[in-house]
Amino acid sequence: MKLPSINFKKLKKRYIVLGIIVLFILFSIIKNAVTPDDSKEFFTVEQGEVSETIIFAGDIDMKDRVNLGFGTSGRVSQVFVSEGETVKKGQVIARLSTNQLSAQLLEAEANLKRVQAESAASGVGFEYSYQNFTTTKEQQDTFVQNAYRKLLSDSLEVYTEDDTDAEPPTISGTYTDTIEGDYIVTTYSSGSSSGYSFKYTGLESGFDAIRTNTAIPLGEKGLYIKFTEGQDYSNTVWTVSIPNKRSSNYVVNKNAYDQAVAERARVLAQAEDSYLQSQALESSGNQISKSQADVIAARARVDAVRAQMADSVITAPFDGVVGLVDIAQGEIVTANTPYVTLVGSDQFELALDVPEIDVAKLQIGDAVSITLDAYQNDAEWQGVIDAIDVIDTLVDGVPVYKTTVVITNPDERIRVGMSAKASILAETKEGVLRAPRYFFERTEDGFVSRIMVSEKKDKEQSVVLGLTGSDGFVEIISGLQAGDILVREKTVE
Repeated sequence: MKLPSINFKKLKKRYIVLGIIVLFILFSIIKNAVTPDDSKEFFTVEQGEVSETIIFAGDIDMKDRVNLGFGTSGRVSQVFVSEGETVKKGQVIARLSTNQLSAQLLEAEANLKRVQAESAASGVGFEYSYQNFTTTKEQQDTFVQNAYRKLLSDSLEVYTEDDTDAEPPTISGTYTDTIEGDYIVTTYSSGSSSGYSFKYTGLESGFDAIRTNTAIPLGEKGLYIKFTEGQDYSNTVWTVSIPNKRSSNYVVNKNAYDQAVAERARVLAQAEDSYLQSQALESSGNQISKSQADVIAARARVDAVRAQMADSVITAPFDGVVGLVDIAQGEIVTANTPYVTLVGSDQFELALDVPEIDVAKLQIGDAVSITLDAYQNDAEWQGVIDAIDVIDTLVDGVPVYKTTVVITNPDERIRVGMSAKASILAETKEGVLRAPRYFFERTEDGFVSRIMVSEKKDKEQSVVLGLTGSDGFVEIISGLQAGDILVREKTVE
């Protein structure tokens, strides 16, 4: 049997064509598999951190800075301080010439003595009884106040319920208020030189850096707190009770105060009874007698001149350092104009104007990162929010809330008046699902995104979003899971 002949040339040509077709198909498959769609953008939903940082601009100032002036106009007779000098509370800083007022005071005091003598000569004891009553009242009030101040300030101590080996701080000074209660002192790690800072709440609120072996003011009511060097003061809570009912002296001081109150009531009752009897003899019906009216008018004149003389003196309202003196001896000054600047501490602070849309995101005690325009981003300081006004202030017609940040690690580079920026971490969430905010679109019913179903197909998915971070990422509460691939059309530049 004769086999048919095979046309190898024709068969070879057929295989070549078939091979080209196969290669073309494979090339198309590979191309579609490896070449992305340049018109779309993708992101895989991941777990991570979403945080919101708010940035405000403000100016550097100093804590406890006050501008002082005279209460009346006149010529400066003496300036007792110079810039940089330390002064004590009540110390006289400058004085106006009071020659004319001194003469008026002598005249007024002489007139008062005259009408008092005439009243006594008339046989009426009203003036004597009045003076006796007021003097007795002042004395008894002082006795009671001293007893109460001792009750509140004696044997104050710091105690804690925490399990800590840290040595308790000590309290010194005299409590100047009359309100009883507690100071709650909370310590925490910070960037201060000691490594710690503290905040206090209760009777007063505030913050300060811990400076060991140095007494630090605990508020503005006369008390000081002193921490011991070498102690671990991180995350401890201490209590200072006013008064200290745990002290063995409390009962003794309480009895002394109660006795002073009772004695005051008894002595004043006697003095008041004598005064009222004299007043009844001096007055006729509801009309004040002429002698009584003359004495009252003369005393008022003396008080008025003394008030004018007090307005002619600038005194230090607290211990501090004189920062500026803008007056000289012989100069004419006007009333209620600042001429002296007094700084009560070396603590720098940053004043911020916070819009109402952001004020709810801030709390007293929040940490703040600070940069100064003078140094751009070459240096950074740390601070804490010390105060937030409860009443708004209009700035260019916009309501803002004055917020004060205390700088916890100041140095010689900081100057009053420098412009600064404050970065505050308002909120942070860790370990949440997140993706860039621009992958989501807002609709009437909420937010939607598109997720990849296959290489050629995607679908719309409803989602619930949470916190939007400052870096553009947003928290995904529900609707997606880790690993989902988000798709969006690229924006045409």
